[in-house]
Amino acid sequence: MWEIPPDNPDGRAFAAILIVFLAVAATCCLLRVYSRRLHRHALDASDYMCFLAFILDIGLTVILWGAFAHGYGQDISQFSLDDARFSARIYIAINTLWVGAAVSVRIAIILLCVRIFPIRQFRWASWFVIALNLATFLSIFLASFLICSPIYYAFDRTIPNGQCGDLSKFELYTACMSLLLDFLLVLLPLPMLWRLQMKKKKKVQLSIVFGTGI
Repeated sequence: MWEIPPDNPDGRAFAAILIVFLAVAATCCLLRVYSRRLHRHALDASDYMCFLAFILDIGLTVILWGAFAHGYGQDISQFSLDDARFSARIYIAINTLWVGAAVSVRIAIILLCVRIFPIRQFRWASWFVIALNLATFLSIFLASFLICSPIYYAFDRTIPNGQCGDLSKFELYTACMSLLLDFLLVLLPLPMLWRLQMKKKKKVQLSIVFGTGI
């Protein structure tokens, strides 16, 4: 059983935050199902994407708990060799689950917007952003496995003739694409929002609400 040691207070704090947000996500999923049943509406694709994101979030929380139990949250100088190897082994899983959960949430939001604004031009733009999200996930998933050759070289640098690509550039690409996709998600419904028959003040307020998603 993974136990976060007392000498890793930051790790314990981060783990507690993960548990709190996981509980919030579970509550949101339950409320979503309750709302559907209350209004006698069937679950749709946006609901299932939320459930997928929640499942991936559970996996991410479990793996990160293991990471905190093996030194995450402490200065790298305090890592043991076993901790460093464990961290390297779970890197691919953390990256894949985090990106997968984020992409699932974005797609769920886009599908909800498509249902609210059933206009052909908006649908085409929405499917483009969904395709871009899926392509980004696939590229990050493949790069996570292929950036080191052989793959075991990522956590065992004693393997002869092994090599890895630039991990810092890969992480920068992951972060930049995440920000770009979040920005597109916020921009996507704004043209439709500003066409609604409501006061300009209300439109600005709703635009700010959408903007908090970044």
